[in-house]
Amino acid sequence: MKRDPVAAARQEQLAKDEIWWSNTNIVELYSRLAKNKDQLTFYNSGIGTYAEPSWKSWDYWKQVGMNKLDLALALRFEKILLDAYRWLSEIYEDGDRIFLFGFSRGAYQVRALAGMIEKVGLIHKGNEAQIPFAYELYARSTDEQPPNQTQDNLKEYMPWRFKTTFSRTDVRVHFVGVWDTVSSVGLVRADKNLPLTTCGMHHVCYFRHALALDECRVKFLPEYTYGGVAKIAKPDPKVAKPVKNVATLDTNTQSEPQTKSPSGNTKEVWFVGTHSDIGGGNVMNTSLDLYGPALRWMIHESIIASISLTPLQPKLVTETQSDGDGMHDSMVWYCLPLEIFCIKRLSYKGSKETTWWPHLGASRQVADGQLIHTSAYNKQGHRGHIKAHFPTAWGVAESEKPSDDKLEKDLFDKFLENLDPVAATTKVDNKILDHLHALVEICSSPQGLNSLQERADAAKSYATSLYSAISKIPDILESEGRNFNLEAILLILGILLKFPLGALSKKALNEMPSVITKLRESAADRVLAEQFLRAFSTGQLLCIQSPTSVEIHSVAFSPDGKHIASGSFDHNIHIWDLKTGEELQVFRGHTERVLSVAYSPDGKHIVSGSGDKTICIWNSETGEELRVLRGHAQSVISVACSPDGKYIVSGSKDKTIRIWDSEMGGEEKVLRGHTNWVQSVACSLDGKKIVSGSYDQTICIWNLETGEELHVLQGHTHLVLSVAFSPDGNRIVSGSADCTVRIWDAGTGKEVGAPLEGPTDLVWSVAYSPAGKHIASGSHDGTVRLWSAETRELLCVFEGHTDSVLSVAFSPDGKQIASGSDDRTIRLWDVEMGRVR
Repeated sequence: MKRDPVAAARQEQLAKDEIWWSNTNIVELYSRLAKNKDQLTFYNSGIGTYAEPSWKSWDYWKQVGMNKLDLALALRFEKILLDAYRWLSEIYEDGDRIFLFGFSRGAYQVRALAGMIEKVGLIHKGNEAQIPFAYELYARSTDEQPPNQTQDNLKEYMPWRFKTTFSRTDVRVHFVGVWDTVSSVGLVRADKNLPLTTCGMHHVCYFRHALALDECRVKFLPEYTYGGVAKIAKPDPKVAKPVKNVATLDTNTQSEPQTKSPSGNTKEVWFVGTHSDIGGGNVMNTSLDLYGPALRWMIHESIIASISLTPLQPKLVTETQSDGDGMHDSMVWYCLPLEIFCIKRLSYKGSKETTWWPHLGASRQVADGQLIHTSAYNKQGHRGHIKAHFPTAWGVAESEKPSDDKLEKDLFDKFLENLDPVAATTKVDNKILDHLHALVEICSSPQGLNSLQERADAAKSYATSLYSAISKIPDILESEGRNFNLEAILLILGILLKFPLGALSKKALNEMPSVITKLRESAADRVLAEQFLRAFSTGQLLCIQSPTSVEIHSVAFSPDGKHIASGSFDHNIHIWDLKTGEELQVFRGHTERVLSVAYSPDGKHIVSGSGDKTICIWNSETGEELRVLRGHAQSVISVACSPDGKYIVSGSKDKTIRIWDSEMGGEEKVLRGHTNWVQSVACSLDGKKIVSGSYDQTICIWNLETGEELHVLQGHTHLVLSVAFSPDGNRIVSGSADCTVRIWDAGTGKEVGAPLEGPTDLVWSVAYSPAGKHIASGSHDGTVRLWSAETRELLCVFEGHTDSVLSVAFSPDGKQIASGSDDRTIRLWDVEMGRVR
């Protein structure tokens, strides 16, 4: 039972079963019901079922006898029904919604329970002593529901008087879901069914009935909504009227209630199999996960009616696996004698018409107004001729497939029917949430997952529609009471996570709806948001396109983290705003491409090295060129500033490293040792060491003060393209044209551990994060990779660049990585996003 949609939801589920020694659909369904303060549950095993003692004991054989007697005479029918009624009367609260489920004779019991609640109401708490009397009044009444109660008709007057005196008068059962209602409770069919069990079931909001196409036993003949038929031409005006203003469960609808044709709020659907094939119990189901067609149909129908279930743990099934364990022959030898006896039964020629003719194992009769489930015609379900007879009006033989209007779609064929209302909505309500819960169920089922994988184009379309729906939902994450918008967004994220890989193309973070990134700040929803971002985000926060359409060779963060400086092949230095991506300034002065840029530690200056063989020092605020340093004989490929800002270090194609006085502009030292270009230089944070990487495949460590060569590191098998110190100065990371990233001990010059492998091409750039926890690399394969410096685990591959990544740099807080590329863009990546990938 559920309260008013704007209030907190609360509902009650009651399940009644007929179990033998295997778990039925009732048990499997009950195992998945959410059990909490908002959804209360009750289960009864039903007629003919008891606990099983040891077969060696007298209790065992006594119980077997009682079991058979109970099955024949239904001795416990009334007790079981009243136990359920008593439980409901004790826990019911105004606004609750009652869901009833049953199988076989348990199906008949829940139909009777719904009828009793309609006839005598749900008795007020504390009056349980009156419950047996209430049942007697109900059982003696009829199907009539006259508009005006008078004492002239005591059979109807007394239940009405009881209801208005002792009971809640406005309680109506919300949903009744049954599998194969058996018409006989006891040995023979009674002259009169219990009231309101076979008059259309219109006194409940929703009635769903699953029926077995291949059952032929006389003792398991079904009871349709009108007994022997599914609909009648002219309903008796005295019988219970259909519930008004109830939205159909048909998922083709939007949000407005409407009447479903032809059967209003009732639906009866036939499935391949015998009685216990469609109700469960024919095969062992200890793991409670058979999830056959009849169960998944019932689950979908109840979800649309607002039931809450725990998510199904998905397991993929192969093409050759069937639903459940196939169809079984129920006509075993000990059932044969009953087929030749003259047992009173429905003739199925009218609502209440019966016959005494021997049944002789005749096939069941599908009634007009009922539907055949499409699983009967798939490769697993349909095995040739269906035993049940189709109505003459259908004009098709049992070996042929009926027209579409006579078919009920399978669960995983209803994705679009549930998706359309979600995609079209701009306001989330309970009905939209029900559709989303149905989509969760579809995507959680083995068949649903297989269906999505087999329909790649449809899956992409569905995923795109769902993703687009997020943007239509108002971004309201905080509200008093129940937050429908937040629930919807979280459900959509969960659904998309179940889609096959590649169904939704990855998006840049800055292109995603802002609500998704905001959810990362919520303690309750952070995990789901990060799972979604990990699956569908590139981790990209910003993409800056070069206005002059030239390659970006070098990037550097300002010390305050607000700006990025880039060196480009257009001979200029560009300054960018990190929040907006707007270009703030252009520094012009070099006459060849700018190959390297660096900020001074105080952020007041920018240093640049160029193919014009010079190093320029700029005022970072005004763009004024302060000094030009000359001395290198060839292109200056790399520049770095000492931590105290006193020195500038440069590496060049002329095979030298030069140390400059940043204030005076004079050349302090020239370091020689490399036999090829010096591609990269860096300073340790303690200001004592310089490291250089060269085309000669070596790395050199130098004393900054004296210029002494301390160590020559060898191990790379190709050009060394980039080097960097860890913040504590104890480690050096290097990237090479041999496609590896290596870590070295700065004190001993020895390599630490095995190379970090992963890039599929040259590693142009490497960097340590400010805290030393991460290492980033930029590669010729267009990727930016993030490793754990401690565990050496590859945490993330950021993809988005379409050409070589020539430079990477961490922001001062270590939360972002900037990369410059030959694809003429600067991209900003979320390190935290990469950390959880």
